Amino acid sequence: MISVLIPAYNWNVYPLVLALYNQLEEEDIPFEILVIDDASESEFHPLNQKINSIEHCSFQSLKKNIGRGSLRNLLASQSVYDWLLFLDCDVKPIGRGFVKKYIAVAKKAKGTVFCGGIAYRKEDRSKGELRYNFGVKSEEVALSVREKRPIKYFFTANFFIHRDIFDRIHFEESLKKYGREDLLFASTLEKEGVFIKQIENRVYHLGIDSNEVFTMKTMQATENLFFLADNKLVKERDHLLLRVALLLNDCKIGVFFGKKHAYFKKKAIENSSVIYLNLLKMSYLCFLFNRK
Repeated sequence: MISVLIPAYNWNVYPLVLALYNQLEEEDIPFEILVIDDASESEFHPLNQKINSIEHCSFQSLKKNIGRGSLRNLLASQSVYDWLLFLDCDVKPIGRGFVKKYIAVAKKAKGTVFCGGIAYRKEDRSKGELRYNFGVKSEEVALSVREKRPIKYFFTANFFIHRDIFDRIHFEESLKKYGREDLLFASTLEKEGVFIKQIENRVYHLGIDSNEVFTMKTMQATENLFFLADNKLVKERDHLLLRVALLLNDCKIGVFFGKKHAYFKKKAIENSSVIYLNLLKMSYLCFLFNRK
């Protein structure tokens, strides 16, 4: 019935797999848990190899990095069951009923993609205050808010999709850097008439990056957003950043604003400020548009 698919990179996935295994065993349904590491050469490989000793579970590490989208497609191609539960490796299901909730919705709507949502633990704030602040403000939002903007709050860290849909709509493999594959995937679902249903079935995001690492990843995600827009893979209306950047360019201030991205990056790191982080994204996107 369920294939749990976990793309991994430099993370100890064993505790997550064990927790999911215990929940799935209680449900008495056919299942498998597949974990593939994207050639991270991680110190956690010996721990993750223990996954292979758990019934219906497997771990493998690729010899060459293929990127986040390609890795998710590979996981799906190796799976055998009809329902695919995609989880990031650095999450933790909230509560013992996590799997049960997804099984319940699977019985109702095969043509719907379900998103469970993301939450953050206060004790993880010290790992990276900027990432934590951004997550709480922009990702850990109420179900009522997510329901109004299902594409904006579609997170690949925790979603449930039937194989019939995924066989039609794969992840874009040209995106090799971090970020924005969720936007493109959700936009494609909408274009193909697939309903995205937000539900209350959250996971904690445990992998909190330092301020320096998170700003670097944010810039990579902005480069991906520029790539998607430049290649007409997403529309302006799909993302506020695109609309703002193009408006600034139309007002002839995009060139000047784009030159400020290094300053905004510095301030975001120093102040753990989501405001400066958003200014960094807008400024860097203007820079990329005017660099063409």
